[in-house]
Amino acid sequence: MRQKNIKIVGILLCVLVLGTLIPAVVAVPSVPQTSNDPAEPTTKVPVAMVMGRLTNVHRIGKLIVAHAVRLRYFGWDFDRGLDHGMLRNQFVMFRDTMRLHMFHMGMDTMVFGHVLRLRYFF
Repeated sequence: MRQKNIKIVGILLCVLVLGTLIPAVVAVPSVPQTSNDPAEPTTKVPVAMVMGRLTNVHRIGKLIVAHAVRLRYFGWDFDRGLDHGMLRNQFVMFRDTMRLHMFHMGMDTMVFGHVLRLRYFF
């Protein structure tokens, strides 16, 4: 008899939680994503040529995540056409290609070459 009471109490607690959780979730308005959200990287250009200094370089397969001390880029965007500029003191993420060369110089890494999907974090 005691085991049956425990099951009934458990089922009632589940119904109570679901009965209050679903209306609470529906009542909360959704927050629109802002373009300055630091959790999501901003895509700069899909295809780029980069040249500059990086620190804290981490390779994850063909993906490279690093801190750009001073990274100059010249890229081609499908929407805006040619785009060029410099990224300073930002975290960057890009896909390695066969034409990317990395030279380690002490604590810094010099990069030169073509990359795919150049993104940066604020």
